[in-house]
Amino acid sequence: MTLMAVLAVGCAGETTQPTAPPSHTGLASTLVPNTNLDVYVYIKQENPTTVPKDLIGTPSDVVAESLALWGVATEDKFVLGGGLTLVSAADAARIYPLILSQTEFWAKLSDRTIYFVQGSGTPAEALKTVISKNDFKQYDDQQALEEVALFPDGGTTKLVAIGIIKPSKTLVSLMTKNVDPATLGMVNTLLKWASIQVMTAGLYSAQPIDAAEVVRGVERGNIWESDLGILASVKSGLPGFVVSPIIKRFLGNAGYTETQLGELSLHQASWDAGNGTTIHILLRIDGNRIFAAMSGNESYAQTLITSVK
Repeated sequence: MTLMAVLAVGCAGETTQPTAPPSHTGLASTLVPNTNLDVYVYIKQENPTTVPKDLIGTPSDVVAESLALWGVATEDKFVLGGGLTLVSAADAARIYPLILSQTEFWAKLSDRTIYFVQGSGTPAEALKTVISKNDFKQYDDQQALEEVALFPDGGTTKLVAIGIIKPSKTLVSLMTKNVDPATLGMVNTLLKWASIQVMTAGLYSAQPIDAAEVVRGVERGNIWESDLGILASVKSGLPGFVVSPIIKRFLGNAGYTETQLGELSLHQASWDAGNGTTIHILLRIDGNRIFAAMSGNESYAQTLITSVK
């Protein structure tokens, strides 16, 4: 489980091993279970990630090439599956028993890839069946791929991970099951008037991410001190002239200040993350899309928000 947590920040995945970084082209070449997905997370660095042995309790360091996470929402639960690919079958064989020993996980070893499904019940069994039958397809959600294509990827804006959420009624209902009535009403109102089609988020780093350093940063509480950032987008099904004024009014009421960065009109705010760390947030409204950049380094947040294609 430690390995999965590290990989979720430090490497990438899918059921094959593409040589390209996780650009929109790379995402389209990945394989996913042949079923409807509400959530897809694809994580990859340009080079495999070394996970120190003391983090995962193995006799030697493990080199991970990829990780994919697939989420399926039902009325009463969220089923999570995925595929962890290592650089060697020997490494996969060493890690496999660790995952298999977790009672809440079903796992299958296939050469260098370990597939897993968390949970039980009919939805989980359905996902297990698809994986067991090797029933995969190339990721072909054109709406999501078009959104990812707008994200920068290269130079100091290396796209380490990409996450896609399709906010179906089932997923939203599941996520808001235990929220208070006021918040639930706000979420339902937002989804109704905004007609949100897809939400996308990317994890960025100016330098390759070191798994051990990530863990130490989390322990010290200074994970945001490096050039690490998040770029997210939300696409509405409504025209931009409808979305823009409503969002601007909402941001003003929420305490965001409008600022100019070159030719871009942005909305900015900051968040105290503790330990003397400030997270800088920049929002950009572009037609019926809203982009948001977050980073502990304000200049890096600016780089991300201005690099949107």
